[in-house]
Amino acid sequence: NAETSESFEIGMKKDFSEQNLRINAALHYTTIEDFQANTFTGAGFNLQNAGDIETSGLELEVTWLPADTWEVNLAYARTNAEFETFERGNCWVAYTWHTGIQDPGQANPDNPNPYCDRSGGRLGGEPEDYAVLKVKKEMELSDSIYSYFQLEYSYTGDMQLDSSGDPFKFQGSYNLLNLRFYMNFDEYDTDVILWGRN
Repeated sequence: NAETSESFEIGMKKDFSEQNLRINAALHYTTIEDFQANTFTGAGFNLQNAGDIETSGLELEVTWLPADTWEVNLAYARTNAEFETFERGNCWVAYTWHTGIQDPGQANPDNPNPYCDRSGGRLGGEPEDYAVLKVKKEMELSDSIYSYFQLEYSYTGDMQLDSSGDPFKFQGSYNLLNLRFYMNFDEYDTDVILWGRN
């Protein structure tokens, strides 16, 4: 069946000119019926109507220009996403002999069936927290050479990689740090970029 959803969002976009500051913020709430979940089962993918999900959270974007040649950007998102109902979900691919733990979604562990109840579980691929901080410094190395240095830090919270709740498909939180140095040689119509990505 097709997914149907209902969403509500309230937000603010505000410039504070005296502080050289811009803030965008939003709160959101969404319900989805007949959510289409795609789960890897070990031999292929299983696309099915999972049931109903509910998501809510907030998003924040801040841009600050503390001086003529500096720019600071911050983005943060908090998302709570879980299944309200998902009674015939996929069971763990990591069977008991891998983990020593019985899938808690099994209605009768002594006589298991191919389906497990995933109601109340987290939605796959959705970290609860995500943040990015960028700091940029512009420089005029000469009359014909413009350059900037940029540092970017990001944080991604832990998440399930799909909707089965399988402990072998859990990814812990991680941090990334990226650096970039850019130079534009106007006289030669040439850009030179040195960068390192984590």
